[in-house]
Amino acid sequence: MNNLLLKLSPLLLLVVFNFSLTSCKKEKKDSTLEIVKGSYVCPMNCPKSKKDQPGDCHVCKMQLVKEVEVEEMKTKKEHSTTSVYKLDAEWIDQNNKKHQLSDYKGKLQLTTMIFTNCDYACPNLIGDLQNIEDALSPEAKSNLNYLLVTIDPENDTPEKLNKYANQFELDSEKWTFLTGSTDNTYQYSKLLGIGYKKFENGMYGHSNILSLLNKDGEIVYQIEGIHADRTEIVKIIENLSK
Repeated sequence: MNNLLLKLSPLLLLVVFNFSLTSCKKEKKDSTLEIVKGSYVCPMNCPKSKKDQPGDCHVCKMQLVKEVEVEEMKTKKEHSTTSVYKLDAEWIDQNNKKHQLSDYKGKLQLTTMIFTNCDYACPNLIGDLQNIEDALSPEAKSNLNYLLVTIDPENDTPEKLNKYANQFELDSEKWTFLTGSTDNTYQYSKLLGIGYKKFENGMYGHSNILSLLNKDGEIVYQIEGIHADRTEIVKIIENLSK
Protein backbone atom coordinates (compact mmCIF):
# COMPACT_ATOMS: atom_id res chain seq x y z
CA MET A 1 0.00 0.00 0.00
CA ASN A 2 2.78 2.40 0.95
CA ASN A 3 4.62 1.56 -2.26
CA LEU A 4 1.48 2.41 -4.25
CA LEU A 5 1.14 5.80 -2.56
CA LEU A 6 4.77 6.55 -3.27
CA LYS A 7 4.23 5.75 -6.94
CA LEU A 8 1.09 7.90 -7.10
CA SER A 9 2.48 10.91 -5.21
CA PRO A 10 4.26 12.55 -8.18
CA LEU A 11 1.11 12.12 -10.25
CA LEU A 12 -1.06 13.67 -7.50
CA LEU A 13 1.33 16.60 -7.15
CA LEU A 14 1.17 17.18 -10.91
CA VAL A 15 -2.64 17.21 -10.85
CA VAL A 16 -2.73 19.63 -7.91
CA PHE A 17 -0.17 21.88 -9.60
CA ASN A 18 -2.12 21.94 -12.88
CA PHE A 19 -5.38 22.70 -11.02
CA SER A 20 -3.65 25.57 -9.23
CA LEU A 21 -2.47 27.05 -12.53
CA THR A 22 -5.92 26.68 -14.04
CA SER A 23 -7.48 28.46 -11.04
CA CYS A 24 -5.02 31.34 -11.27
CA LYS A 25 -5.63 31.74 -14.97
CA LYS A 26 -9.38 31.79 -14.41
CA GLU A 27 -9.15 34.50 -11.74
CA LYS A 28 -7.01 36.64 -14.01
CA LYS A 29 -9.50 36.26 -16.86
CA ASP A 30 -12.53 37.08 -14.67
CA SER A 31 -10.96 40.36 -13.49
CA THR A 32 -11.47 41.83 -16.97
CA LEU A 33 -15.24 41.63 -16.45
CA GLU A 34 -14.94 44.82 -14.38
CA ILE A 35 -14.59 46.76 -17.65
CA VAL A 36 -18.13 47.52 -18.82
CA LYS A 37 -18.76 48.56 -22.40
CA GLY A 38 -20.72 51.77 -22.98
CA SER A 39 -20.35 53.00 -19.39
CA TYR A 40 -19.74 56.71 -20.12
CA VAL A 41 -22.42 59.15 -21.30
CA CYS A 42 -23.02 62.87 -21.58
CA PRO A 43 -24.62 64.36 -18.42
CA MET A 44 -26.92 66.35 -20.74
CA ASN A 45 -28.13 63.14 -22.42
CA CYS A 46 -26.99 64.23 -25.86
CA PRO A 47 -27.96 61.71 -28.58
CA LYS A 48 -25.49 58.88 -29.32
CA SER A 49 -23.05 60.12 -26.68
CA LYS A 50 -22.43 56.75 -25.01
CA LYS A 51 -18.84 55.47 -25.10
CA ASP A 52 -16.89 52.66 -23.48
CA GLN A 53 -14.21 55.00 -22.12
CA PRO A 54 -13.89 58.59 -20.82
CA GLY A 55 -13.87 61.46 -23.29
CA ASP A 56 -15.91 64.45 -24.48
CA CYS A 57 -19.43 64.55 -25.89
CA HIS A 58 -19.40 64.99 -29.69
CA VAL A 59 -22.48 67.26 -29.48
CA CYS A 60 -21.97 69.69 -26.59
CA LYS A 61 -18.25 68.95 -25.88
CA MET A 62 -19.04 68.34 -22.20
CA GLN A 63 -16.90 65.75 -20.43
CA LEU A 64 -18.56 62.32 -20.31
CA VAL A 65 -19.35 60.82 -16.90
CA LYS A 66 -20.17 57.36 -15.62
CA GLU A 67 -23.51 56.12 -16.89
CA VAL A 68 -24.57 54.88 -13.46
CA GLU A 69 -24.33 58.45 -12.09
CA VAL A 70 -26.59 59.77 -14.84
CA GLU A 71 -29.08 56.96 -14.24
CA GLU A 72 -29.20 57.89 -10.55
CA MET A 73 -29.92 61.51 -11.50
CA LYS A 74 -32.64 60.51 -13.98
CA THR A 75 -34.61 58.42 -11.47
CA LYS A 76 -38.24 59.50 -11.79
CA LYS A 77 -39.39 61.58 -8.83
CA GLU A 78 -42.92 62.59 -7.82
CA HIS A 79 -43.73 66.28 -7.99
CA SER A 80 -45.60 68.24 -5.32
CA THR A 81 -49.40 68.06 -5.23
CA THR A 82 -49.63 71.30 -3.25
CA SER A 83 -48.63 74.83 -4.19
CA VAL A 84 -44.91 75.43 -4.75
CA TYR A 85 -45.56 78.93 -3.42
CA LYS A 86 -45.64 77.44 0.08
CA LEU A 87 -41.84 77.21 -0.04
CA ASP A 88 -40.82 79.96 2.37
CA ALA A 89 -37.53 81.08 0.86
CA GLU A 90 -35.84 84.19 -0.49
CA TRP A 91 -34.64 84.36 -4.09
CA ILE A 92 -32.83 86.97 -6.19
CA ASP A 93 -33.75 87.56 -9.83
CA GLN A 94 -31.59 88.56 -12.80
CA ASN A 95 -32.22 92.23 -12.00
CA ASN A 96 -30.86 91.75 -8.47
CA LYS A 97 -34.30 92.08 -6.86
CA LYS A 98 -35.38 89.90 -3.94
CA HIS A 99 -38.48 87.73 -4.22
CA GLN A 100 -40.48 84.94 -2.68
CA LEU A 101 -42.22 82.45 -4.95
CA SER A 102 -45.60 83.68 -3.74
CA ASP A 103 -44.84 86.97 -5.56
CA TYR A 104 -45.72 85.18 -8.79
CA LYS A 105 -49.19 84.17 -7.70
CA GLY A 106 -52.05 85.26 -9.97
CA LYS A 107 -50.63 84.24 -13.35
CA LEU A 108 -49.84 80.95 -15.03
CA GLN A 109 -46.14 80.09 -14.89
CA LEU A 110 -44.07 77.75 -17.01
CA THR A 111 -41.11 76.75 -14.87
CA THR A 112 -37.99 74.63 -15.15
CA MET A 113 -34.42 74.47 -13.80
CA ILE A 114 -31.28 75.39 -15.76
CA PHE A 115 -27.67 76.50 -15.31
CA THR A 116 -25.80 79.01 -17.43
CA ASN A 117 -22.72 76.86 -18.19
CA CYS A 118 -24.93 74.34 -19.97
CA ASP A 119 -24.40 74.42 -23.75
CA TYR A 120 -27.00 71.93 -24.94
CA ALA A 121 -30.00 70.95 -22.81
CA CYS A 122 -30.72 74.31 -21.17
CA PRO A 123 -30.69 76.42 -24.35
CA ASN A 124 -32.96 73.80 -25.90
CA LEU A 125 -35.34 73.95 -22.92
CA ILE A 126 -35.56 77.72 -23.34
CA GLY A 127 -36.19 77.16 -27.03
CA ASP A 128 -39.04 74.79 -26.15
CA LEU A 129 -40.56 77.47 -23.90
CA GLN A 130 -40.31 80.02 -26.70
CA ASN A 131 -41.99 77.59 -29.11
CA ILE A 132 -44.86 77.12 -26.67
CA GLU A 133 -45.19 80.88 -26.40
CA ASP A 134 -45.28 81.23 -30.20
CA ALA A 135 -48.13 78.71 -30.40
CA LEU A 136 -50.39 80.64 -28.00
CA SER A 137 -53.15 83.13 -28.71
CA PRO A 138 -52.55 86.77 -27.65
CA GLU A 139 -54.88 86.28 -24.66
CA ALA A 140 -53.02 83.21 -23.44
CA LYS A 141 -49.64 84.88 -23.97
CA SER A 142 -50.64 87.77 -21.75
CA ASN A 143 -51.68 85.35 -19.01
CA LEU A 144 -48.44 83.33 -18.95
CA ASN A 145 -45.00 84.06 -17.48
CA TYR A 146 -41.79 82.03 -17.31
CA LEU A 147 -39.89 81.10 -14.16
CA LEU A 148 -36.42 79.57 -14.44
CA VAL A 149 -34.39 78.61 -11.36
CA THR A 150 -30.67 77.85 -11.54
CA ILE A 151 -29.39 74.57 -10.11
CA ASP A 152 -25.91 76.15 -9.81
CA PRO A 153 -26.34 79.03 -7.32
CA GLU A 154 -22.62 79.06 -6.47
CA ASN A 155 -21.80 80.10 -10.02
CA ASP A 156 -24.98 81.74 -11.35
CA THR A 157 -25.04 85.21 -9.83
CA PRO A 158 -27.83 87.67 -10.76
CA GLU A 159 -25.36 89.33 -13.15
CA LYS A 160 -24.64 86.05 -14.93
CA LEU A 161 -28.34 85.25 -15.14
CA ASN A 162 -29.02 88.69 -16.60
CA LYS A 163 -26.35 88.21 -19.26
CA TYR A 164 -27.71 84.74 -20.00
CA ALA A 165 -31.28 86.02 -20.42
CA ASN A 166 -30.06 88.78 -22.73
CA GLN A 167 -28.39 86.22 -24.97
CA PHE A 168 -31.86 84.91 -25.80
CA GLU A 169 -33.37 88.43 -25.98
CA LEU A 170 -35.96 87.54 -23.33
CA ASP A 171 -38.38 90.11 -21.92
CA SER A 172 -37.53 90.50 -18.22
CA GLU A 173 -41.15 91.46 -17.53
CA LYS A 174 -42.26 87.95 -18.48
CA TRP A 175 -39.11 85.87 -18.06
CA THR A 176 -37.69 85.58 -14.53
CA PHE A 177 -34.41 83.85 -13.68
CA LEU A 178 -33.87 83.12 -9.99
CA THR A 179 -30.93 82.12 -7.84
CA GLY A 180 -31.07 81.14 -4.18
CA SER A 181 -29.31 79.12 -1.51
CA THR A 182 -28.23 75.53 -2.13
CA ASP A 183 -30.90 74.25 0.28
CA ASN A 184 -33.70 76.28 -1.30
CA THR A 185 -32.62 75.16 -4.77
CA TYR A 186 -32.81 71.53 -3.67
CA GLN A 187 -36.24 72.07 -2.12
CA TYR A 188 -37.55 73.63 -5.32
CA SER A 189 -36.25 70.69 -7.36
CA LYS A 190 -38.07 68.33 -4.99
CA LEU A 191 -41.33 70.23 -5.49
CA LEU A 192 -41.00 69.94 -9.27
CA GLY A 193 -39.80 66.33 -9.20
CA ILE A 194 -36.56 67.32 -10.94
CA GLY A 195 -33.42 65.31 -10.30
CA TYR A 196 -29.98 66.90 -10.67
CA LYS A 197 -26.41 65.99 -9.83
CA LYS A 198 -23.07 67.76 -9.78
CA PHE A 199 -20.26 65.72 -11.29
CA GLU A 200 -16.53 65.68 -10.55
CA ASN A 201 -15.83 67.98 -13.51
CA GLY A 202 -18.02 70.70 -11.96
CA MET A 203 -20.83 70.31 -14.49
CA TYR A 204 -24.42 69.31 -13.75
CA GLY A 205 -26.78 66.75 -15.14
CA HIS A 206 -30.51 67.26 -14.61
CA SER A 207 -33.98 66.15 -15.62
CA ASN A 208 -35.40 68.05 -18.57
CA ILE A 209 -38.88 68.81 -17.24
CA LEU A 210 -41.18 71.76 -17.97
CA SER A 211 -43.92 72.32 -15.39
CA LEU A 212 -47.07 74.39 -15.80
CA LEU A 213 -48.22 76.10 -12.59
CA ASN A 214 -51.75 77.42 -12.22
CA LYS A 215 -52.43 80.82 -10.66
CA ASP A 216 -52.09 79.31 -7.18
CA GLY A 217 -48.73 77.66 -7.89
CA GLU A 218 -50.02 74.11 -8.23
CA ILE A 219 -48.51 71.86 -10.90
CA VAL A 220 -51.22 71.06 -13.43
CA TYR A 221 -49.14 69.59 -16.25
CA GLN A 222 -45.59 68.51 -17.03
CA ILE A 223 -43.58 67.78 -20.18
CA GLU A 224 -40.47 65.62 -19.89
CA GLY A 225 -37.73 65.60 -22.52
CA ILE A 226 -36.22 68.09 -24.92
CA HIS A 227 -38.42 68.93 -27.94
CA ALA A 228 -41.31 66.91 -26.52
CA ASP A 229 -44.77 67.26 -28.07
CA ARG A 230 -46.28 70.56 -26.83
CA THR A 231 -49.79 70.16 -28.30
CA GLU A 232 -51.47 69.22 -25.03
CA ILE A 233 -49.80 71.87 -22.87
CA VAL A 234 -50.80 74.60 -25.37
CA LYS A 235 -54.43 73.45 -25.10
CA ILE A 236 -54.32 73.51 -21.30
CA ILE A 237 -52.79 77.00 -21.21
CA GLU A 238 -55.48 78.25 -23.60
CA ASN A 239 -58.26 76.74 -21.46
CA LEU A 240 -56.86 78.14 -18.22
CA SER A 241 -56.56 81.59 -19.80
CA LYS A 242 -60.28 81.89 -20.65
